Amino acid sequence: MARRFLSGLGAVRARDLRAGAGGGAAPAAPSGDDFFNQVTLLLDFAGADEGTDTTDLSNSAHVETFIGSTVLDTDLTFLGVNTLIPAGSTGRLEFPSDIDWEVLANIDFTWECGVRFTSTAGTQSLLSNFDGTVGAWIRVSGGELIFVNTGVSEKAETWVPSTDTWYHIAVCRTSNSLRMFVDGVELGTATTWSGKIFQGTTGFNVGAARVSTESVTGNIGAVRLTKGVGRYTTNFTPPSEFYPTELSDFGSVVLLLDFAGADEATNITDLSNSAHDETFVGNPEVDTDVQYLGENTIRFPGSGGGGGAITYPDHADWDFGTGDFTIELGVLFDVSNFAQVLISCYDSESTARGWWIQMNPSAGDKINVGYGDATIFTEAFVITDSLQYHLALCRSGTDLRVFMNGVQVGSTATDSTDMTGATLGPSMGSHVSSQYFDGNMGALRISKGLARYTENFTPPTTFYPTS
Repeated sequence: MARRFLSGLGAVRARDLRAGAGGGAAPAAPSGDDFFNQVTLLLDFAGADEGTDTTDLSNSAHVETFIGSTVLDTDLTFLGVNTLIPAGSTGRLEFPSDIDWEVLANIDFTWECGVRFTSTAGTQSLLSNFDGTVGAWIRVSGGELIFVNTGVSEKAETWVPSTDTWYHIAVCRTSNSLRMFVDGVELGTATTWSGKIFQGTTGFNVGAARVSTESVTGNIGAVRLTKGVGRYTTNFTPPSEFYPTELSDFGSVVLLLDFAGADEATNITDLSNSAHDETFVGNPEVDTDVQYLGENTIRFPGSGGGGGAITYPDHADWDFGTGDFTIELGVLFDVSNFAQVLISCYDSESTARGWWIQMNPSAGDKINVGYGDATIFTEAFVITDSLQYHLALCRSGTDLRVFMNGVQVGSTATDSTDMTGATLGPSMGSHVSSQYFDGNMGALRISKGLARYTENFTPPTTFYPTS
C-alpha cells in the first residue's frame, strides 16, 4: 500500500481561484485565455458611435490612429461588441511599428477578426503590417482569401463571401503548417510555410493595407493577434462572445509537476502549456510509495545521499518581473536540522540574481525567501520531520506572503523586487549545488502573473487542474 504524506494541520478541498474576465456593457466573456500573455493586439472597439478613440486590451496597450474617415460603429456589433468602419479610400486603424508585429521563422501565430462586407468588389485588406517591402497581410480578392508575406502569396483559398453577413476569419501557423478558417471551417488544406513576418516600418493596420487603397468596404470586428500560438489546427466552433481579456488560471501556470512515472525513474513531464524539459542531477528519483495529493513525489537524498536536484533551462517563464506570482509545493522533511533549499532560480554567487526558498532550522527554525544575496522574507516556523506541509509563496502587488498548510507564516513583507535576470532556470532540491534538500517533494506548481492566495485558505486535497 502506498504511504501518503501525513498532514500536520489537516486538509480539505482547495478553493478554485480563477481570474475574472472584465465587464462593462460587453457580454460575459469566457473565464480567461490560457494564452493571454501572448496576445499582442486585442480590439473590442469600445467607444462612442462614430467615435475616433478606442483601446487595445492586450498587455501591450498599443495606441491607435484613426486614418481617413474611419469611425467606430455601435449599431453593427460582432461577438456582442462594437465594430469599426474603415471608411474613405485609405480608411483604417493604424498602430505604430513595434516588435509585436514581427513573427520569427518557424514560430506559431494566429491573426483573427470578424468582417462584414457591404460590397465584395475589388481587393480588400483586413489586417496588414506590409510597408511596401516587408510584412504580411490578409486580403480578399477575386473570390479568394489570401495570406501574403513580403509580396508573396503564401496561401490562397477559394472563398466567395456574401454581403451583409458576419464572418469570423482566422489565419494560423502551427508547427509550420499554415491554415485558413472561415467561421471555424478550414479552407483547403494546410500549407507548409516557415517564413518570417517582418514588423515593417509602417506599423500594423486594421481595415486596409497601409501602402494601398485596399480598405474594407463594410465593418471589421473583434481583432486578436496571438504571437507564439497557433490557436486552431482543425475545424472549430467559432466564438459567440468576445475573447477573454485576462489570463486564465491555467494559462498562468508555467510549471506543473505531478511526478508521474515508474518508481525510481529519473524523468518526469511538465503538464503546463510550456512543457519544459528537465534534467535530473545527482540522485533524486520518482517515489511511488510516498504520495501527495494522490500523485507520486520525488525523493531527494540530501547531502548524506550524495545530493541531487532537478533543473530546468533558462526561460522567460521564470522572470516574474515586478508582477504577481505563486510558487507552491508539498514537502516532507526526513531530516530538517540543517539549511536546505526547496527551489531556487539563483544562478551564481558572483552575479547574485534569481529567487529562492530556503528552510533553515540551524538558524532558528526559519523560512527564508530571497532574490540574489538579499533575504526578502524571513519568519520562524518549526518543522516536524515526516509530516506533510503545503508551502505557498505568493506576491500580490507588493505584498509577499508565505503560507504553510494554508496559514500565513508571520507578517507580510513589502516587496517590489524585479525578479528578472537570472541566467539559470529553477533548481528543485538545491541551491547552486549546495544546501541539498533531504526528503520528498510533491505537486509543484508555479503560476506567473497570478497570486493565488492572499489570505488563509484550505490547502488542496487533490492534484491541481491540468487544463
